[in-house]
Amino acid sequence: MALATLPFLVPTPAFAVPLKTVPKPDTTELAQYQKNVARKNMGAQIINLDSASAEPVLPSGDVANPYTPVWLGEDETRGAELPAGESYRVMALENFHTVTKFILQNYGARGQMKLYGSETLQALSEGDWTELGQQDLGKTKQVAVEFPAMNLRYLMMQFELEESGEIGGLGLFGEDSLDQASALFVENPQQIRTMLAAGAKPVPFDFASLFTGSTISAVSSGDISEAQRMIDDDTTTGFRFDPDEPAHVVLLDLRYDYMVDLITVVLQSGPGKLEIYGVNELAAANDAEAAQIDTFEFPDNFFDEVEPVVTQAFDEDVDRIQINLESLQRRFYVMRWTPADDAQQPTEIYEISVIGQVPEELSELAFAPRSEFLSQTPTNQEAPDLEAPPADSPQNFSE
Repeated sequence: MALATLPFLVPTPAFAVPLKTVPKPDTTELAQYQKNVARKNMGAQIINLDSASAEPVLPSGDVANPYTPVWLGEDETRGAELPAGESYRVMALENFHTVTKFILQNYGARGQMKLYGSETLQALSEGDWTELGQQDLGKTKQVAVEFPAMNLRYLMMQFELEESGEIGGLGLFGEDSLDQASALFVENPQQIRTMLAAGAKPVPFDFASLFTGSTISAVSSGDISEAQRMIDDDTTTGFRFDPDEPAHVVLLDLRYDYMVDLITVVLQSGPGKLEIYGVNELAAANDAEAAQIDTFEFPDNFFDEVEPVVTQAFDEDVDRIQINLESLQRRFYVMRWTPADDAQQPTEIYEISVIGQVPEELSELAFAPRSEFLSQTPTNQEAPDLEAPPADSPQNFSE
């Protein structure tokens, strides 16, 4: 199928469907976003405990806890069932991190959760665990517990559930910020494809994140200062659209045409229809001029002439969406959500993930500790260039 070249950035008043341009985040702004350190590709894992007195044992060899890829993986819409009654789970980080906030998505569990932090891994009844906070589960889907800063490697979750239910999208945030992660070297798509073709083990990777250089470039409504929340790795911070507009539109730029097989969205919305469009070019009549405008507009026939890669309708309130694709290779994604006529709930998007396969050795993330990072980063460091480099050049955000 031929790729469309769309004059998105041409400031022509004859066009319809105006979007608001979202400024690209610089390093100062990236420093305001905390990096989720509870990720499988950063070495984090989940450990089960039978009771508070049981001695936790880390998995060994190829034996992995099934909760780890679900709760700490790339797909924020996945969840795992927790039984009614008392149960314990430990989040084990590969390194020490100073953290201040824990999050999860609750899809039906009802009861209470308590959190404890520790530098060592022992039974709750015997170890040196510090209580960090507690939260009633069942009132909201987006659960966030904030607590005084603690340097830890292990976080224990104690559940006392009246009703079993599914939870997912766990996260742990603190002093590590996205400006550190954006300084990492990120491999280009051709190298990824070459390594996979040569037999490298594939693992899922979310390309739609601020730390990879992806950005929300435009939205149809809402506070543009909050637009990047849709790709900040935090499923409790959302972006709300104007409820009076007929359709909500997001333009996402991945910087490269990565091979993608899954798109997921964590949101809160009434019934409606989701359409996703993928293109590789967004032509501008004059780059210098386009950089100065605050809005740009689609041609009024865009949504009639360009075929969406997927269309999915929902006749009830929706909180998560999973779209499976067949190796779609696009740089830009236009997402249009059209609320149903009888929809009562405003649309708020918490997280968009665009997931593909990368070699396992390239999926591992490790960024400098904050003290080390700050000591090596010039105070006048310019923002990384988030425009697309040549197709054959690697992404290196440290330059």
